[in-house]
Amino acid sequence: MLLHVSNYRNLNNLPAMVAFAAAVDRGSLTAAGKSLGRSKAAISRQIAELEERLGVQLLQRTTRSIALTPAGNDFYARCSTIIETALEAQSEVTALDSKPKGTLRVTLPLAFTVLQAGGLIPALLERFPELRLDVMLSDRKVDLLEEGFDVAFRLGDPMDQSLVALHLGDCKLVVCGSPKYLKRHGTPAKPADLAKHECIIETGDDGSAVWIIGKGRAVKINGRLRTNNGQIARAAAIAGHGLTFLPSFIVHEDLKSGQLRAVLTDYLDALYPMYAVFPQNRRSSAKVRAFVDVLKETLRAGGWLHK
Repeated sequence: MLLHVSNYRNLNNLPAMVAFAAAVDRGSLTAAGKSLGRSKAAISRQIAELEERLGVQLLQRTTRSIALTPAGNDFYARCSTIIETALEAQSEVTALDSKPKGTLRVTLPLAFTVLQAGGLIPALLERFPELRLDVMLSDRKVDLLEEGFDVAFRLGDPMDQSLVALHLGDCKLVVCGSPKYLKRHGTPAKPADLAKHECIIETGDDGSAVWIIGKGRAVKINGRLRTNNGQIARAAAIAGHGLTFLPSFIVHEDLKSGQLRAVLTDYLDALYPMYAVFPQNRRSSAKVRAFVDVLKETLRAGGWLHK
């Protein structure tokens, strides 16, 4: 027996502990109420009653903000652990029924999905008739916990250490241009030659005009076109407006057809990793496992994964 019977009544605090943790996580009583489907007044009342039962003040409140007291800071850490454990327990019990069912909320990168994963969603619907899908395509890094998503497919190394990240494979990064462009301007023989070429600049978060080619070698580039979209860079390269530096999943078919030709292949050793990421409490979810399994099949079928 885990607890003496007389102590079970103390577990009546659990709903109030959830309200308290949600207020801290969301930064306000109003936001906590929205996330839990309750009013601000209900959340405030629960936390006040919890403080009264515990005999300590957990939050300092003003009209615009809340702040943890020292006691509240310690209690929040314990609450977070308890809530996470409870969610994991529920997830594991649910996973005992291995048939994926219910709603799975998924976020996928736009360009990748259009080019390489068009069959992913139909395959999931076909294979798992009791599964409902809520799919959002976006190239921004969606906050899974804040926005209530179960799983995401991410390109590049995951930054959020609070999420589980499963490495699904890698693709190469390719410098390429159209035969028309290369005939007119010549083929670069070494990375330094890129300074003489028109380069299509796919801007990152810092907007820098630099390509990292081979063992961290940074090469400054110039070009008339800057874009944050790989499809625009690809189309411009095919039309002969310069060299582009893109993941192989974007240009794989163009390289096969000859619309684009890869250059500087002896220098390129960078790989672009791909991950499925999900919250800790979805680790045992049958729905998430099903999604990851079908996504792996989709990636392998593309023919562009790095071996």
